[in-house]
Amino acid sequence: FGSLQQFQPSIGTMEEYGTSGLNVLDTQLIACLDIRTMNQDRHGANILVTAARGLVPIDHGFSLPSFTNIGKTTFFWSSWPQIRHQPPTKEVVALVESLDSAKDAVLLRQCGIDESSILSMRIGTKLLKVGIKKGLTLGSIADLCLRSNPETTELSAIEQLIKDASSSLSTATNIAG
Repeated sequence: FGSLQQFQPSIGTMEEYGTSGLNVLDTQLIACLDIRTMNQDRHGANILVTAARGLVPIDHGFSLPSFTNIGKTTFFWSSWPQIRHQPPTKEVVALVESLDSAKDAVLLRQCGIDESSILSMRIGTKLLKVGIKKGLTLGSIADLCLRSNPETTELSAIEQLIKDASSSLSTATNIAG
């Protein structure tokens, strides 16, 4: 694999700037991307800030982990007011409603992405779609993906759901087989 990147002019990274005056749509689109891909490395140094206070996410090398390993998911933006307190913009709602994880799974397979990583994308997409439909903020949706204390083995809400579903499937398979 390789990568193709386009240069994006910036005035720095989010490590150097506060959240005041950030473009709300940009912040919420990054949140959608990271939730969808269960990004495990979103920190301030990989979000560029443009002169107009727009945002450009970079470095997606730890996106699409296996669904069995999403406990290291991190969202640097999860406490930002544009994410935590503002409802999703109408553009974000329309985007999320238009997502088709089955079609996207086909594209990911064509790129050689393994099935366990594709399942992570499908879980993240479903979480976004259901959360938006229920009127949750992106911060509340992100909370479902994040461990309350990353230093412990206590699972996030989505990890617990995955564990429970896997156990149920295993039980059903044993009964049937």
